[in-house]
Amino acid sequence: MTKIHLDTDIGGDMDDLCALAMLLKWPDLEITGVTTVSEDQGRRAGYVHYVLSLVGRTGIPCVAGADVSGEILRCAQDDTRRRRKLARTHDEEARFARQGGSTP
Repeated sequence: MTKIHLDTDIGGDMDDLCALAMLLKWPDLEITGVTTVSEDQGRRAGYVHYVLSLVGRTGIPCVAGADVSGEILRCAQDDTRRRRKLARTHDEEARFARQGGSTP
């Protein structure tokens, strides 16, 4: 049996919903888990939970991903030092790339 983990941004359009539906009916395939991109209050993960409940597959783990955007970690508490460090690191990498280097 083939095992697969689905990472999705379900909810913006139908492609991810179709992919999930296809995987749920695929013969000899085990979905080991589903992760979604983050959204306010885990809405996208909620969509996946709803679909899984419709087809009786609530045993498949599903969680929302980390809330990260543009190299700035969003959190309940403002962390200005971390934001400055990430911005500084990004600037250093960009400067290195402009000078002919490469970044990992």
